Amino acid sequence: MKVRYVLLLLLIRQHFQAFTI
Repeated sequence: MKVRYVLLLLLIRQHFQAFTI
């Protein structure tokens, strides 16, 4: 079970998307 890892990855991806317009 690596749910935390997936959640972290999703969060990072969202942050990256928000950063890169």
